[in-house]
Amino acid sequence: MVVQGADDLGCCGVEQARQWWRFAVEQVVVGATNDRRWRGSTMVERCSWLCYGGEDRRWWRGAEFEMGVEEEAGKKMGVFDKIINKEIPVNEVYEDDKVLAFRDISPQAPTHILLIPKIKDGLTGLSKAEERHCQILGHLLYTAKVVAKQEGLDEGFRTVINDGPNGCQYVDHIHVHLLGGRQMNWPPG
Repeated sequence: MVVQGADDLGCCGVEQARQWWRFAVEQVVVGATNDRRWRGSTMVERCSWLCYGGEDRRWWRGAEFEMGVEEEAGKKMGVFDKIINKEIPVNEVYEDDKVLAFRDISPQAPTHILLIPKIKDGLTGLSKAEERHCQILGHLLYTAKVVAKQEGLDEGFRTVINDGPNGCQYVDHIHVHLLGGRQMNWPPG
């Protein structure tokens, strides 16, 4: 199957599109490149449209969603795992033994921070949550409140958890977006 429009970016099929998309997401999420073509929502939207196959996303739904970049001891290491291991530098704003928080390199608000759990325990997205994950989820949300206070977001803020391809989750590692510093609108998406 050829992904609609993917030939513009050198993608010639589903697997090539997936590989290209994983690379593009890593560049956008962590700023691993200074090339401005990878920055900003326009590029992300273009990548999403082309490499998800436009409106027909059926081929992606059945795909493994992990943005794995290497194998280590039988488990995939994703971009957030590399950030937690300090292999990829980020602009950290908070860290404790369970959570790491850092500034998003493509902010959607004056304050846009990502909070990631250091240990996933199989929790890749909210739809995968089990009762044993309550402590991880609770600590993520409590930490969002702590970071919001630290950032001076006294007038309010928004927390977002994207889940799965249709929910715009591009990294297979649960994470919370903390947005603030401006008036938010409703509906959000």
